[in-house]
Amino acid sequence: MDDLHSGDVFGWGDSKDGPSNLSPNLPFRGDQLTNLCGGYGSAVIISPTVTTFTKMSKRHATHALAATTSGELYSWGNSKWGQVGLGAKASLSSRPRRVTAALDGKVVVQTSCGASHSAVLTDTGDVYTWGRGFEGQTGHASKALDDATNDIITSVQLLPKCVSSFTKDPVAAISCGYNFTCVVTKAGGVWSWGEGGSGQLGFGRITKQSVPKKVLDSCPATSQPFVDISCGWGHTLALTSGGELYSWGLNTYGQLGLGDTKARQEPARVTEDADEGGSSSLRFSKVTASTNYSLAIDSQECLYSFGCNSSSQLGHPDNKHRFVPTFVDGLKSKRVSLATSTGVETYAFTPTGIYNVDPPLGPISGGSKVMFNGGGFWDCEDIVVRFMPQTTAKKAVTRAAVGHFSYDEETGKQYVMVKTPRFAMTGPVTVEISMNGTDFTKDKNQFTYFADPSVGKVTPTFCNKTVPEVIEVDGTHYFESPLLKVRFKGKSTKGQLIVPAKFKSVVVGTEISEETEEEVDVYRKYVVCKSPLVPTDLISEDQLPWETKVAVALNGIDFKTTDKTFIFHNFTPFALFPSCAPFTGQCCVQVKGKSFFDSGKLVAKFSWPWTTEVADEEGNLVEVNEPQIILLPAVFVDKNTLNVEVFKLEGEQDGIVNLLEGAPALKWDEESDYLDCSVEISMDGGETYTGDGLNFRYYREPEFGMEQEKSGPMSGETAVEFTSSSVACGVSNEAVVKFFTEDGRFESFVEAECKEEFGEEGESTGVLQLSCVSPEFVLLEVEGEEGEEVEEEGKSAEEEKGGEEEEEEGEDEEKEDSEEPVEDGEAGDEDEDAAAVIPTKKADITKVLCMVAFNGVNFGEVCGSFDYYPTPTITKLSSDTVSAGSTLTIEGENFFSGKVWVRFDNKYGVDTVVEGKVASSGDVNVVVPMLLEEENREEGDEGEEGEEGEGRGEEKKGAEEEEEEEEELLLEGEEDGKVAKKRADLRFAVTVSFNETNFSGQEETAEVEWVFKGSAEEEEEEEV
Repeated sequence: MDDLHSGDVFGWGDSKDGPSNLSPNLPFRGDQLTNLCGGYGSAVIISPTVTTFTKMSKRHATHALAATTSGELYSWGNSKWGQVGLGAKASLSSRPRRVTAALDGKVVVQTSCGASHSAVLTDTGDVYTWGRGFEGQTGHASKALDDATNDIITSVQLLPKCVSSFTKDPVAAISCGYNFTCVVTKAGGVWSWGEGGSGQLGFGRITKQSVPKKVLDSCPATSQPFVDISCGWGHTLALTSGGELYSWGLNTYGQLGLGDTKARQEPARVTEDADEGGSSSLRFSKVTASTNYSLAIDSQECLYSFGCNSSSQLGHPDNKHRFVPTFVDGLKSKRVSLATSTGVETYAFTPTGIYNVDPPLGPISGGSKVMFNGGGFWDCEDIVVRFMPQTTAKKAVTRAAVGHFSYDEETGKQYVMVKTPRFAMTGPVTVEISMNGTDFTKDKNQFTYFADPSVGKVTPTFCNKTVPEVIEVDGTHYFESPLLKVRFKGKSTKGQLIVPAKFKSVVVGTEISEETEEEVDVYRKYVVCKSPLVPTDLISEDQLPWETKVAVALNGIDFKTTDKTFIFHNFTPFALFPSCAPFTGQCCVQVKGKSFFDSGKLVAKFSWPWTTEVADEEGNLVEVNEPQIILLPAVFVDKNTLNVEVFKLEGEQDGIVNLLEGAPALKWDEESDYLDCSVEISMDGGETYTGDGLNFRYYREPEFGMEQEKSGPMSGETAVEFTSSSVACGVSNEAVVKFFTEDGRFESFVEAECKEEFGEEGESTGVLQLSCVSPEFVLLEVEGEEGEEVEEEGKSAEEEKGGEEEEEEGEDEEKEDSEEPVEDGEAGDEDEDAAAVIPTKKADITKVLCMVAFNGVNFGEVCGSFDYYPTPTITKLSSDTVSAGSTLTIEGENFFSGKVWVRFDNKYGVDTVVEGKVASSGDVNVVVPMLLEEENREEGDEGEEGEEGEGRGEEKKGAEEEEEEEEELLLEGEEDGKVAKKRADLRFAVTVSFNETNFSGQEETAEVEWVFKGSAEEEEEEEV
């Protein structure tokens, strides 16, 4: 074999304990091999540095032959029958000795050994044989002599002798079987002689054939010539120039590869489906017949084996025989150039070689990570990869780089990885690998250097994450490449997506060439791809929009990045706020949604349907749709918000312009109180719109007013109502009421509930109601005259007036001392004029104004006012035990003249409100109502009530329930050393209100609890 280099020799077999591992013979790594051959009991590995190296089989050692590169023949081993060719004196040779005699001056190109005979082929096509000839295997018999004479002459041949049958028909290949010989002539014919009892000669069963006989002129099916032949113990394999395999002879173990164990006495074609008449896609390049099994290498340099596997010699993971050619899976991903056998052992050589280069091209700047997949690689420190230019230009300099070995256990593939060196010029270079630093492969593999590309404009610059978009990337130094890829890599988040791309070149104009001064076409060269779908496990919805950098790789791995960005989004508008605006009121509408970003071309389209009557060709009026459109710029705020300044339909625009090109005057029903629109958002200036339209309404501003002015405590929560006599604009869920003072020290906004008023029978009254609660009164921070901030922030009006109250405290105490206590029942006897004593405390009222924004943004005129007074608090009760009809005096702060209401409520649901009076002292007097029926009430009194019973709360429990739960209502407490049992439902909280709505109690909201007795004399005490 010519031009074989360093690699791995794998060996297996000679094992009856199960399949043996296919492992390389480490001593041969790094050596350059010229040939690998074997025969009955021996295998020979030939290296240029060592003439021969032999591994002899311990059980079947016989003899061996080897030819040097100059054609000299050497032999050694057992020479019982003269098979070493050294003459009768040499019965055993333990070391190689040169064979001369008839071969002196001849150039031996092929050798073959039988069990006890030998054959060689010279460069002139002559065949020489010697050794045992009892079965006719040497082929020296003469047709002119009788059999007895021929037996004497041919029984033993001690020296090489030329086979005269082929002097005029040169031979191309030879092979020795156990006791027979076969050859293939240069004309493509097959000849055989020797023992043929099993049909191995190919022309029937014959005991002895002493003279060569032709078996086939050429391939029976294709007429192609035969080019190679190999003989086993009792079978023969022949190969045609087209890679078709024929076999014949003994077939006990399926060594013929015909799918059975039936012997063949004539050539039969080996097919994949084991049907002799069928066709086969397998094409073989080399065949080897061993004792009772066969080896074949196909055109892809994959090794197949079939036949006997009792010693695991086939290389399969079991000891089962194979009846058809079966791929040796242990050598997958490796290329086998030679395979041989000793009879029970198999050897295969995988030379160091490059199968493919990935990628096969890279930029001249170098640094590409290139993987060389091949065979005969192993982990060592001497791996060198060199890049040799295929031109003799001055810049063409061979460069080299250090390689690193890697192995894929799953696929069995071997790799050498290298970073490409810089190169001065573009174009193809030859790459070679050496595992020992000196012997390089001669596969003629190529690697192509190209100019580094530059990446330019990206069109478009964004797309939806779930909708593929065609993307064009402009740049320079692009060219057609099947490995072209585009990468999208996150700028601020991890993750990247890579998609295949194609090169495009289109003519975009012409120019005058500086060299030829002729007009030439100008091309736009760019890369086009489809945007990838963005999986949620890579980028979640919360991480959208996803901003990426775009990069292009002409070889699929070396990406050149642009400074341009590409955005993946899920741009979805959800709602508008406000969703309406007055015809005359300009406002900013917020578009709420997700995955918003600044595309630079954000616009909002407001549209509504409109039909116009026009005359057709016959003069008839027909309706024509003329949708009205307002195109407005949208401003990006954040990923969830866009702002749009709304176009006024009435009044001056204040700079807002309809962006629609050539927009005509807008049309709508100007008599209507509202106009419904659809709002759509575009990211590309109006070319396309995202999502469904959002509802928006123009309306004519309704006029609101207060039915009556309200007042309430500064703590807020007072119900306030506004009404409008117009309901044509509809009901808004965005209404807001503004409470403010003219000096700007107080301003607060509260949401309002808007609803249409209906009559008892469900008919509309034409009134629009707006209800809200007053906010807490807190002064805002203001600046002094010289710009100094006044520390008023968060300070209530009550705290502000604290100083004034302290000044008045002394006067109040004096007045309280001068006043006589009011006896129980006196307040009820006074008439109204007598009770209207001017008190010393007056209401400290702060008036605020109110305005309504029907859409929460555009406020109308002032539509009412609201009076704030300091929040009243109770500090003391005149007694914590009172009876119905008695007067209770309530002392507190922030009481003022006017109407006052007192609430009595307990936790069992009794809640009674009665009107009290403000005394001149500033305290509140109230007559205690009948809250619960007296316990000692006589029968028949039920249902009889006097005037004093007015306002009394209902009893929560019936008579029967009261008896059952009486124990639960009893409270135990210590009083004067005794344990008193009192009813828990007689404990009430007392609160006051100056507007009959907002009740307040003890300071800091702690309830004042007191015990109510049915009568002063009826309190029962039990001594425990």
